[in-house]
Amino acid sequence: MKNFFQSLVLFIKYSIYSDLKTCDFPFTYKEKEKTSQEKILQELLFAQYFNDSIKDSEWLKKQNFTATKGAANYSLLFLIFSVLQNGRPNNVLELGLGQSSKITTQYANYFTDTNLTILEHNKEWINVFKNNLIINNNINLVNAPLKKISINNCACTKYNLDNILNNDNKYDCIIIDGPIGGSQHYPRTNVIDLIPNNLAKKFIIILDDYERPGEQNTANLIFKSLKENNIFYKTSTYYGMKKQLLITSFDYEFLHWV
Repeated sequence: MKNFFQSLVLFIKYSIYSDLKTCDFPFTYKEKEKTSQEKILQELLFAQYFNDSIKDSEWLKKQNFTATKGAANYSLLFLIFSVLQNGRPNNVLELGLGQSSKITTQYANYFTDTNLTILEHNKEWINVFKNNLIINNNINLVNAPLKKISINNCACTKYNLDNILNNDNKYDCIIIDGPIGGSQHYPRTNVIDLIPNNLAKKFIIILDDYERPGEQNTANLIFKSLKENNIFYKTSTYYGMKKQLLITSFDYEFLHWV
């Protein structure tokens, strides 16, 4: 498997440079082609990073991941594994049920002092996907309904957290991959409601689909809320076929390097 990924990486890397040297298309088209090929290259690199990282993992034993189409891509899977492995948070909130939940549930099942809450609005999806997971007592999989809101006169949806989350709960890791964002101007804004009261002083926030304008708008709202509450933070981005934003407190600054 490793040789396969290395061969693909070399092939695409060669294709990028050979296309740039020989292609006679207009400059803007070449740039688009380069961007597309770089995404493929980055995705293959993260696939290799992820598979190399998890092969000897003491806690991630079930490694049947599907990183295609609307599911999590490899840069997200690698980022989540790396954050959990190196940051060792103990109160995790995951917004959206999916491939990443195969990582978070195994983490919580192994490190039993961890609490994991997963929110998902689609009951049918919960009934289907939970068969892939082992849910122990420290894991709470919640069917959270959606609510319609308006931000800057733009219609959006988010999870209705009324009577679901404990107001005293402090999350040190929040993974945002739900609900469905699509073309909304301000999708997935539940995290704003958690700042500052439900955010631990030492924290990690992962926002998926950061290549989309809507998620970038939501990220700006997160930055604004953190600044208004005098919470200092550091950011970095990861990208393969999709892009992720990592936001941490300075206590977790090292996570941006691993």
